[in-house]
Amino acid sequence: MLGIFKVSSFIQLLMLLLALNVTSVIATQSPHITKIKSKVYGVDREIMVSLPSGYDQDKDKIYPVIYLTDAQMHIPHAAPMIQFLAGGISELIVVGVQTFDRQNELNPYREDGREFSKHQGAEQLLKFIETEVKPHINSTYRTAPFEILSGHSLGGLFTMFTFTRYPDSFDAYFALSPTLAYANFSILSELEAKLSRVPKNKILVAYSEQETPFENQYKAFNQFLMLLKTKAPDWLDSQARFISGEDHMTIAHLGLYHALRHTFRDWWLFSNAMVGAPEKFDAHYKRLSTRLGYEVIPEFNELWALTAYLIREQHYDEAHYLIKKWQSYYPNQSAPHYELAQLYIAQNDPHRAVESVSLAIEFAKPNSRQHRRSKDLQQAIKNKL
Repeated sequence: MLGIFKVSSFIQLLMLLLALNVTSVIATQSPHITKIKSKVYGVDREIMVSLPSGYDQDKDKIYPVIYLTDAQMHIPHAAPMIQFLAGGISELIVVGVQTFDRQNELNPYREDGREFSKHQGAEQLLKFIETEVKPHINSTYRTAPFEILSGHSLGGLFTMFTFTRYPDSFDAYFALSPTLAYANFSILSELEAKLSRVPKNKILVAYSEQETPFENQYKAFNQFLMLLKTKAPDWLDSQARFISGEDHMTIAHLGLYHALRHTFRDWWLFSNAMVGAPEKFDAHYKRLSTRLGYEVIPEFNELWALTAYLIREQHYDEAHYLIKKWQSYYPNQSAPHYELAQLYIAQNDPHRAVESVSLAIEFAKPNSRQHRRSKDLQQAIKNKL
């Protein structure tokens, strides 16, 4: 955090953020099941999709996509957490791929170490995701060009298989308590041969439990950590470690949390970071966009909270700067004009506040809370004139 600001202001800002976030979590849409007539499998296959809470409000906004293996197990805990973290991380479209025959669908190898053919096992599942699931998601929803693959246990092995053989398939890979020891550590032999040639702008995050009754699980992950240390190129954005006090199942949730926080680190711009230097706002999002490989647009609620803080702390030039950015990112929205009216009131300029609050009313949804707030503010301004 850059600098220190008043505790009272921090508490007020925190309360605003919590109010905005709780509202979004309450409004979260339940995941829905979609059937895909799969040519890869020759039968109907199911996927589960969870959309960000504000997906239907902003028709121009695009979202990165996270693909989860074992949808039936992981969508119920992962989707609500991802929605709750919005603001601290990017909002995401969450896609769960159902895997009913995990042993055969997620595995790149048979138990004796022999590889499945191109039409079996992990190869077949990846082909299904690449040629049928992704095209459906990208044509149906507003997706950003940033995709994450996350898998737990055998799903973690599938993640490592995809990263090792087909690293360009996704931008980020989360392997949570992956079964790297399966088939006599075969995936680690492949990884050792290919890790130094991994493309740039890739993210790899992996966690496993420190305490485990499965000796080979610990041994394999420790060997994986050594490979990252000795073979990974400098350009690979990676984080991998053991986590103490957790087990094979709890890593699925806690590991996903840490993986998301690592991938979208520094997502939040602290309120006082741009005081006296509003250009730091642009620099912050330029860095994020460069690291992630797509244009990162500031979250609506983040802009709202930052603006409210700047007005409250009387940083009026910075507030004007930010509101202009807010209006450019989210045109025809009520809230930026409402805050601009508040800013003009704080600057003792009620005549200009009248114009702004009129636009806030025009763009607010009739009979909404924002519409009522804007009407109340309009009346308060008229009383000052």
